[in-house]
Amino acid sequence: MRYQIKIAHPLSSFPFELKGVVACYQNEVTPFALDLILKLADSFFVYVHNDDEDNDEAELAAGGCLGTIKRILGSKLSPEGYHKALDILLPLFNYCFSEKAGDTFIEEGMGCFNCILTNMNELSEKIWHYYLVFNYIIAGKPKNIPINIDLSSLPEEKKLIYEENDSGWGPEHIEHMIGALQNYVYKGKGLLLQAKDPGFGLTYLELLFKSIERVYEVNKEDGDDVHVTIASTLFIAILENCVGLIDNIVPLIMEKCVFLLNSKFQENTFKKVLVQTVEADCFLF
Repeated sequence: MRYQIKIAHPLSSFPFELKGVVACYQNEVTPFALDLILKLADSFFVYVHNDDEDNDEAELAAGGCLGTIKRILGSKLSPEGYHKALDILLPLFNYCFSEKAGDTFIEEGMGCFNCILTNMNELSEKIWHYYLVFNYIIAGKPKNIPINIDLSSLPEEKKLIYEENDSGWGPEHIEHMIGALQNYVYKGKGLLLQAKDPGFGLTYLELLFKSIERVYEVNKEDGDDVHVTIASTLFIAILENCVGLIDNIVPLIMEKCVFLLNSKFQENTFKKVLVQTVEADCFLF
């Protein structure tokens, strides 16, 4: 298999053929996982750079690379393996989560990212940078974040924090980010209350509330219940995983949910999530 990895041409049908192999022999590919991920990441950028408005095949092939990477990441690597996979995939994630790429690869990119996040026992500083990126994609960021260093000297994952759009270019992508944000809440806990973002100066938890508010704001005029329902599940994740750490904000969450229950959003699923949140509030407070 190593021989095949070395000779596989980036513009061949490699990602599609490999996806079938991985699907059939997912456990067997584990020893070769990092080599495969590296080859697929390289191929992804070859396809992206060959893409244009009339070349849908290149975009499809790039998406195939991401789908295969996700399958490989699901083959249960070692904890060290997931950290190494993250290092390999940093340039790929930075492209997928940039405004330049927009809607094209964010769903597939988030699928790969969340595989790594889910399987990390301890979250590294690198992976926490993307927590800021995701919230800035949803909520935007201040126009004048103080920059006292040369951006060219920053690691790739840090650059993306400063490059995100001021107004937030993708609050509708909450549906793709929800799994990762819930994982951050589950695994972050104390850090959510201590660390502050470089833009608003908010704690990470306060920044998450700002993102939820942004989703509500964007969808309140058209009454789109789907995205606000998804965003509201973060309240439950916070209440369930931060017991004893957030007693002072529990009443605020309850007040927000009661207000929304009387809002124009009428979807039963949305109201059910809010009721569950209020019940959790009452239990904890």
